[in-house]
Amino acid sequence: LVTSKTVVLAISQSGETMDTLNAVRDAKAKGATILSVLNVLGSTLMRLSTVYIDQNAGPEIGVASTKAFTSQIAVLLRLAATIGRKKGEVSAKEISELENALHKTPALIQSILNTKVEDVKKIAEECDGASSVCFLGRGINVPTALEGRLKLLELSYVPAIAYPAGESKHGFIALIEEGFPVIFV
Repeated sequence: LVTSKTVVLAISQSGETMDTLNAVRDAKAKGATILSVLNVLGSTLMRLSTVYIDQNAGPEIGVASTKAFTSQIAVLLRLAATIGRKKGEVSAKEISELENALHKTPALIQSILNTKVEDVKKIAEECDGASSVCFLGRGINVPTALEGRLKLLELSYVPAIAYPAGESKHGFIALIEEGFPVIFV
């Protein structure tokens, strides 16, 4: 039920994703305020938006769009913290801690890449030859599991599924057999 009191948050790396644009156009026609997070200034989504946040990740070269996804998470964290601060639910100290953590993220990612290469290779070897892969996440990690599934599919063309971990005991469990890789996020 979209009305003039509705705020729609639209997220698109390119700002040209047709399903997103159609939803935004529909909401805008009903008077909604459109807040978008995007990476391409001048895009259709930017022009349709009441207000936008440039994720400023730069051009995405690869198919998997990992840089854009990571920057979207950072922007959304900052947005949530800012809203929380304005509502009095997030302290200035918590905002400062979030900013410090975000500033440390690139070095942390590089450290993981430098120290976990062998672990990653081992996991990749164990998944090699699998006809499909499953990603499971719980709570705030469900979207990351979904994105992991998408990245695997885009880069390796291996069919993959993703579920909230709590739902894995219904239906999905019938797919589990010897050698079926399940990645927990």
